Amino acid sequence: MIELCKMPGSESSNNDRVFEPEEVPISSCQWPTSPSPASPSPALLPPTTPVTPAAATYADDDYSTQLSVLPAFQSSQSTSQSTSQTASQTASQSRLRISWSSAMDEAMLLGLLDAKKDGWETDNGNFKTYGWNMAVEAVRRATYQTVNKNNLDNRWRSNKHTWQLWMKHKNQISGWTWCADRETYINDPEVMNEYFQHHPDMVIFQHQGPAFRELNEQLLDGKLATGQYAVGSRAMRRQLGIDDDLYPPSSSASNYLPRVSGTTADSPSPERKRLRKGKNEAYAEPILGLGSVLREMNKEILNALREVPEKAPEKATRLFLQEVNEILPEDWKDSDEVIPYRRYAAILRIFASNPAMAQVYLGFSNSSKEQRCAFIMDILEE
Repeated sequence: MIELCKMPGSESSNNDRVFEPEEVPISSCQWPTSPSPASPSPALLPPTTPVTPAAATYADDDYSTQLSVLPAFQSSQSTSQSTSQTASQTASQSRLRISWSSAMDEAMLLGLLDAKKDGWETDNGNFKTYGWNMAVEAVRRATYQTVNKNNLDNRWRSNKHTWQLWMKHKNQISGWTWCADRETYINDPEVMNEYFQHHPDMVIFQHQGPAFRELNEQLLDGKLATGQYAVGSRAMRRQLGIDDDLYPPSSSASNYLPRVSGTTADSPSPERKRLRKGKNEAYAEPILGLGSVLREMNKEILNALREVPEKAPEKATRLFLQEVNEILPEDWKDSDEVIPYRRYAAILRIFASNPAMAQVYLGFSNSSKEQRCAFIMDILEE
């Protein structure tokens, strides 16, 4: 039997080949689930942190990181968005354009007039909060639109600006005639065209005067109101700075108010009140006495207003007679270069019977004689 001679080291070399594991490339996406004991252990992925079901997970592809957003953060974020949306909606509602109508304008002016009657007007032609609330309620009853104090404030500012232009317009025109139908002043077309060319901001009054002129006069011209617009006693007390507590309805001494003196901080008599701060002493008169004073003031003002139309015929007649030979046509004169009385007797009768016409003629006193002549001739033709 022949024994094969084995080279030293050959057995170990063969054995190494027999037991040497075959290297198989492993994909980075598929790791062996049960690797051979002799094979080298592949690198394991780091354990993934379990995500709470109630939390949202966001993956970052660049760094393979995971961010968990807690429910509380999501809730606060949604609440913030809801609040922002609500504020945006509120702001957009406040910026809604209001379509103003004539009925709304009248309701606003009547509401502000009631507020003025109750003493809620300020010194600069504005109104206090309660006065604005009265006007807002009045306008809301005249429209289906949602209006607030800011809408009325903007409208009132525009209204005051128009009224300022109207007063400026009245002061600039001399000798113009009042047209009751259009509620504005008119003149010859040539005169009006020239005037409005030089005063383009007054064109709004060329064909029509300001709307609700009488209401604006009572609100902005400082005229004393009478009748339904008379200021009540409560409003008068507020304007005088007198507390309502000093005039209780059931007080038997309401007609005679005692002298009220200043009190210190540690005064033991809290019922004693000062009418105004900073005054050591103040005196208050009963409402009835103040009412009589106001009535006397109203009489004086009304008498002064009546004097104007009563004296107008006399003044107009005197002015006309002074210039009758200058403003009437030349061919009316007789041989003595004097216009006979029969030619202008009708003018004097009109002035005596119609004070308004005499007042209009006086309005032409600052205009040219040609314009006064044209006015007289128009009267004679009628």
